[in-house]
Amino acid sequence: MRSRHHEQRDTTKPIRVLHICNWLPNRLGPHEVPFILRHINALAPWVEQRVWHVEVRPATGRTRFFLSGPHADRTFLLAFPTQRWRLIEWLTLTFLLFAWWTRDRRQRFDLVNVHIAYPLLVRTRFLTKLFGLPVVITEHWSAYHFNFGTSGKGLDRIRSIFGRGIPLITVSQALRRDIERFSGIKQDRSLVIDNVVEGEHFEHIPAIPPQEGRFFCAMGWRHPKRPDVLFETLVALRDRGSMATLRMAGSGPGMQQALARIHELGLQDSVELLGQLTSAEIADEIRQAHALLHCSDYETYSAICAEALVCGTPVIASAVGGITEYLDDTVGIPVPDNEVGTWTRLLIDNWQRMLLIDRKKVSTHMRERTSSYAVGRRYRNALISVLDDASPLDPVQRPSP
Repeated sequence: MRSRHHEQRDTTKPIRVLHICNWLPNRLGPHEVPFILRHINALAPWVEQRVWHVEVRPATGRTRFFLSGPHADRTFLLAFPTQRWRLIEWLTLTFLLFAWWTRDRRQRFDLVNVHIAYPLLVRTRFLTKLFGLPVVITEHWSAYHFNFGTSGKGLDRIRSIFGRGIPLITVSQALRRDIERFSGIKQDRSLVIDNVVEGEHFEHIPAIPPQEGRFFCAMGWRHPKRPDVLFETLVALRDRGSMATLRMAGSGPGMQQALARIHELGLQDSVELLGQLTSAEIADEIRQAHALLHCSDYETYSAICAEALVCGTPVIASAVGGITEYLDDTVGIPVPDNEVGTWTRLLIDNWQRMLLIDRKKVSTHMRERTSSYAVGRRYRNALISVLDDASPLDPVQRPSP
């Protein structure tokens, strides 16, 4: 089937891609997972494509079902109260099969790109035969690092997805290694393609100088984020006479605990909680900051750190996961552990250096890596290599600013 498909493809025309997404901004969450949509949009100038959003999600309250969405050509989004993942898998398969069988047969595809493999590809062998087309997985999910928070037998159904030789695109080498460790299978046909940092808001503006001692961070208030370390570091800095302040954006289940810790440490005048901000507001905060602070026990990529570097603002962040693939001492400080003493020492030792760093140079190099144009072109080349039965290019290497 695959060889016949290759004979029919006109290589002078753009390839035709069907994106099937388990996550996408939608009517229940208009701002959810924008990084997947940005990948798809980055490809738009290079390929012909259609987008299907097929998702069954656990929810509280009444069942809700949507057959349309703001960013998909076809949508099957079901939210209903269940924690039974077997049921979610079968419902997902049912919607996926219905979408395939009722598709517009006049639309022809060269390749299927599945974004977030589980639960869409649990029946991998059956679905790849049904499609009769090359399939590529694009993965963003940090759940592989945490073993999906369980040791149940159901993990074997997820592991099996990665034993079929399907080419794999991940947003970091760290995520690829997580998937290899989780599945126990080396992913020989794999490629790293960064998240896109949208250029409409995130850019370096030389006319906006950083304010000394004004630090910024933005995070979801949940594990594995570590705002507690930042709070205690701020106390240590102020005990040493620093006038450092911290402006923090974000929300989440850990917000009340964070508020309690701020009051316990007496930081009400030093920490300002900004809540949810727009992209434009985040970019403005980043540009005015002495540095972006980001403390976490793990990150698959960390979009906020990449966004800060595109703005030219140095990043001081935990040296974990995908962050280490683009953060080094030339653009910020990779912090080797999440000990308050380490954070305090590195901030004091590098205080002036963070103010004097060449922000235009930092921005230029990170934009070359994460712009929609750069990511889209690299993505297109990866998909072409799959169609040509070649292994994708070697994982992207960290540029040297």
